[in-house]
Amino acid sequence: MEDIYVINIDSQIYEKITSGKCCYMALVNDKARQSYSVGNKLSFVCGENTINVTVSDLLYFENVSDLINMIGKEKCGYPASASVSKIEDSIYTDKIEKYGLVAVKFNID
Repeated sequence: MEDIYVINIDSQIYEKITSGKCCYMALVNDKARQSYSVGNKLSFVCGENTINVTVSDLLYFENVSDLINMIGKEKCGYPASASVSKIEDSIYTDKIEKYGLVAVKFNID
């Protein structure tokens, strides 16, 4: 049986995923995310809408700056104008310091 994980997203991220602008999901690498592996299925849920994807790569980072420098803001679903501190706040800065980040690359099924 395949591992399927559900992640709730907002409408802006949903639009970026469906348009192909966003192909990574930046998440705190807490215990729940540490079980992710290539080939897992993710379901991004936005209200009544769901996008099913398959994990194609996992990249690990200690901070948002390193993630943004390697991947870029827009590929992670953030506006190009977003500051690093605003992105950190949206992901929970205290948890980033404790667990680090995982950038989950995905392909839409």
